[in-house]
Formats: sequence, structure tokens, C-alpha cells
Amino acid sequence: MHLRIASVVVVVVTLAGCGNIAVVKSFSTKFESPAEGKTANLRVITNGMVRGVPNSECIDWYLPGAGVIAARDGFAHRNYEDLGMPDSKWTAAVSKSNFYNTEVRVPAGEPLSLSFIGNGRVSAYAREQCFVSRSFTPQPGHNYELVMIENGSSCQSRLVDFVDATQETVVKTEVPGLCSKWHSFM
Repeated sequence: MHLRIASVVVVVVTLAGCGNIAVVKSFSTKFESPAEGKTANLRVITNGMVRGVPNSECIDWYLPGAGVIAARDGFAHRNYEDLGMPDSKWTAAVSKSNFYNTEVRVPAGEPLSLSFIGNGRVSAYAREQCFVSRSFTPQPGHNYELVMIENGSSCQSRLVDFVDATQETVVKTEVPGLCSKWHSFM
């Protein structure tokens, strides 16, 4: 009887661990820029962690290319990559030194889902942390700037399509959900 209970516990713990593989992957894998095809440039500025899922309107860390774009040290990231993008109104006015930032190529003409996790803070009674996700479809050859920051316990996000600091347009984004499909874990 004790052997049967122990076997069930081992199986449950093992399966629970397998279910967390996507979570671990989403923090330990860098976002992959496409090697070919139509692309757009994306500058990410954050004080937390921004992860991306290319070619998807929902969050699925198993999809090819999914991973961390910008984050503090201790996690996978692509911080401080430079594609030579021009400054926008925001970057021209604010020093980027207080944030994690990077410029990456993203697939164009297909949806891109982005997920933000703030660093959070601990109050006397609870941990406060903000989370926000957005998706949009980048257009080929365009420059985009995504600012996702935690301010206190609230999230702030801003996505613009811009030519330079004098010409920018706010991009309408959607709120992606989690993809509703099962994956083989083993």
C-alpha cells in the first residue's frame, strides 16, 4: 500500500515538474530574431522583464523563437543590442540608463505577442507585482518602440511606430491570452 502511494506521489511530482518546463524555458531562453524573411525593428525599454512569442496571437513558450528580449541580469536576455534605430520622442527625452533596453529584429506580417513582468515590491502585507501582455502585427521595414514599465504596483505600456522623434504613431494592441493547446511534455 505504501509503495503504491509513493509511486503515485512520484508520478504526480514528475508531471507537475514537466508542466513547468515551459515556465522555465520562458525565463532561460533568449528571443530569437528571424534569420530570413520580412522583418521589422523593435526597441524594448523596460524596468522588468519583456518576453516575446513570434508568429502568435497568444502566449505559448513552446513556440519556436519564443523567449526573453530584455531583463535584469540572472535571466536570459538580449539587453543592449543596437540596430542603429533613431530615437523616438520618448528616448530622446529620457535617459535609457535607468532601464534595460535592446533593439531586435522581429518577424513582420505575423502577430507578435509580448509579455511583461515587473520586478515587484514587498509591502508589509503582500508582494505587489504587475503583469501585462500585448500583441500586434509589425509591418515590414517599420521601427517600433515598446516601453513596458512598472510604476509602483501599476503597469504602464506604450507601443509606437516611428520614423524619428518628430513622426510617431501609437500602435493599437490586443491583449493575448494563453494558447489553449496541450503539448507533449516528455
